[in-house]
Amino acid sequence: MGLLNLEEQLTFYGMYHNNRINILIHVVCVPLLLWSALIWASNFGKLESSTEQDSLWRIIPLQPNLALYAALFYSS
Repeated sequence: MGLLNLEEQLTFYGMYHNNRINILIHVVCVPLLLWSALIWASNFGKLESSTEQDSLWRIIPLQPNLALYAALFYSS
């Protein structure tokens, strides 16, 4: 398989991503990896330090940390 041969690369990609075991591994493991990364990122603490009394973050019970921004980015 040539590195710069696009047709061979796409054929290999198509064969690999139609494999049932590969699909099952992706369906199970990708959400677990994402969940693990968000749990890990939730321990970073606040990314913004707002001193305003009327701040929206005082009303919303979620701290603006890395996990919140990653989840918002992923869901948009």
